[in-house]
Amino acid sequence: MSNLFKRMTTKRDDSVHSSLHEIDKLADDENTTDFSYVNLSYPEDDVETPPVETIPDVTFDEQTKKNFEPDIELNRLESNRLESNASSDQFNVLNDISDTEQSPYEEVAAVVPNSDDTTLPCLTFRTWFLGLGFTCLLSFINQFFWYRTNPLTIGVLVVQLLSHPVGKLMARILPKKSVKVWKWNLTLNPGPFSIKEHTLITAMANAAWVGIMRRFLVWPSAMIWPSNLVSCALFRTLHETADEKEKEKPSKWKMSRLKFFFIAFGCQFLYYWFPGYIFPLLAAFSWICMIKPKNIVVAQLTGNSGLGIGSIDFDWNAIVAFLSSPIVVPFWAQLNILVGFVTLAWIFTPISYYLNLWGSQALPIVSNKIFTPDGYVYDIHAVLNKETRLNETAYEQYGHIRMTAIFAMSYGVSFAAITAVIVHTILYHGPQIIKQFKTSLSDQSDIHAKLMARYPEAPEWWYSILFVVSFIIAAIVCHVGKLMPWYYLFVAVAISFFFLLPTGIVQAITNQSIGLNVITEFVAGVCMKGNPLGNVTFKTYGYITQYQALL
Repeated sequence: MSNLFKRMTTKRDDSVHSSLHEIDKLADDENTTDFSYVNLSYPEDDVETPPVETIPDVTFDEQTKKNFEPDIELNRLESNRLESNASSDQFNVLNDISDTEQSPYEEVAAVVPNSDDTTLPCLTFRTWFLGLGFTCLLSFINQFFWYRTNPLTIGVLVVQLLSHPVGKLMARILPKKSVKVWKWNLTLNPGPFSIKEHTLITAMANAAWVGIMRRFLVWPSAMIWPSNLVSCALFRTLHETADEKEKEKPSKWKMSRLKFFFIAFGCQFLYYWFPGYIFPLLAAFSWICMIKPKNIVVAQLTGNSGLGIGSIDFDWNAIVAFLSSPIVVPFWAQLNILVGFVTLAWIFTPISYYLNLWGSQALPIVSNKIFTPDGYVYDIHAVLNKETRLNETAYEQYGHIRMTAIFAMSYGVSFAAITAVIVHTILYHGPQIIKQFKTSLSDQSDIHAKLMARYPEAPEWWYSILFVVSFIIAAIVCHVGKLMPWYYLFVAVAISFFFLLPTGIVQAITNQSIGLNVITEFVAGVCMKGNPLGNVTFKTYGYITQYQALL
């Protein structure tokens, strides 16, 4: 575009008019977008170039402006790139962006927009204040409620809901002045509370490994992360305005997303009082037990403390306590879960129990506790000394521990799942992983990866430094607190890092996590025999590290 005008301003007026006339004729054709073949030749007997001010003003019709607009946009972005010292390959991908391009996965295309507003503020005072505040608050609340029979987890949706009105309030009351923090000027109130600020607030955790693994778990379009689609839909509901066409033609059969959200929110608030406080029996309604209330076998197979065959659950918290919301889990993944659960819990467990395998009939049919061989709950304090180490003499006298049939089989399935996820990743995702090692964000074909290529990537050494600092602090805590020998932290972290990619791929596609709790307990038992405190510490750094990285 700039070269075209440069050539035009160095020739005679009549040549300019003739060239523009040719362009105008081409612009009348809606399918014409290429002006490279326009004849801009001039007579050989050209006289000296007239002054620039003698050339008349040039005006373009709307179609011509539309055809030239992508070039103007690319020039503007190129200027921004030079100012930000971003690499050129990050911006070359912009040539391939189309307004009609969408994600190849329809669930993503329906929720995540295919455009980006680069002018919205991101790292503001509101972002840091609310993000760090909610991170600390939720860490305490979730740990407190984790000890319920059905754990109650305060998730990212609650942070989204609470941070939105607080962010709006801060946008109204905070003064519009800047505070200098080292080399940066931090504006207390840069304007309206933006969707990008809101997004960063809800993601103000789980850094380090998740950043290092982003080229495998975030960039590929197949990594859809179903649970994050819910968050994206809520962000758009809270921040985007209604379409103009919907405003002009309202329908009694339609409502805005925000209106629907508040109606659903109010209904859920009123409903939870019944299974939560007024009528707790609704949390696990076993109608078969009510028919035969004194039959032990019926209670074992259908009761709340049994296998729950035929029971109906009206408590949403109980439904989503362990496997997350079924609304966001792909249907084929739910079928796999259902088949696995029925096979393990409703077929193998009754067979093992009533055949008295491992002496299981002396224990409850379902329980996650440990027992004595006589069926009593195991008192672990009876076999520990004052240093919380195992007293082997007392252990032999008190008796060996026993687990219920379903608990023992679940341990076996956990080992099988860990092996299966490695084999599955190698067979089905091995070539893609190798390819991702060699590619950058700008090489991705997904529309959202192309949009993110406009921004400079955070160097991986940032995440590495964050990880190293956290590792050193953890090692100091383990050594000073005498929780476990600090050098075993290398083993725990290595296990977590090794399984992060395969388990992350499965979770990104199915929304189901494969925990490392069993294998970390096993390895810790081998490394630190008779040290239960060291075992749970090892499990924390080996399992919870992987779990938090994939939240």
